[in-house]
Amino acid sequence: MKYFIIIVLVLSQSVLFAQGDLNKLLQRKSELERSISFYQQELKKVDSKIQKLKQDQALANVTVVTESGQKIIATVNANTSLRLSPNVNATEIIAVPKDATIYVHHEHNGLYFKATYYGKEGWINYTKISSHPEIDAMIEAPKSSISETKVLTVDKSDPKYIRLKKIYGEEKAIKMMNKILWKGMSHGQVRETLGKTISQTKNNTPKGLEEEWVYTNQKLIFLNGSLVSW
Repeated sequence: MKYFIIIVLVLSQSVLFAQGDLNKLLQRKSELERSISFYQQELKKVDSKIQKLKQDQALANVTVVTESGQKIIATVNANTSLRLSPNVNATEIIAVPKDATIYVHHEHNGLYFKATYYGKEGWINYTKISSHPEIDAMIEAPKSSISETKVLTVDKSDPKYIRLKKIYGEEKAIKMMNKILWKGMSHGQVRETLGKTISQTKNNTPKGLEEEWVYTNQKLIFLNGSLVSW
């Protein structure tokens, strides 16, 4: 009986020690989880500051201009932005509120027009500019033909061709309908030409944002929103 009591006491103490170790481990786990949560929040703050500094550095090179009579006075039909380059992922230079007056240059790249707002020069999407005869005429104006387009054929009654011609001009529309690529194409132009990708990857480089688009038999490389190789 004496030995039985001793065994019970030893087992009881072992259980108590095990319970104590478990409680310590659970407490330590809780402390570590709180630490991880804290550092995750700090990491987000640091990332946000890094992005802000990068944008500030980029914006430091933005041209500040004085308006002249050579630009077209227009308004925007929705809240939008001026961007550093003619693509939707480019750094925002300045926010432009709906109904604001902008000064549009006689220069465009696809659907993006160069424009100025509050002395800042950048690019704005054509669809955000209120209808203006002179601007609409620039978008619809046919581009000069080159030898490559002369040998390409297209069904000119095709609704897709008609739409692309209105947006990008006849030369580019014919190329896109025939799945012809060229340097400087925008994301939208490539999608219209080749359709959906199999995969897309992005990588920040010293030259800017590099993107790789993979199709079944082709790999395309973009730099800051413009096609550079395929």
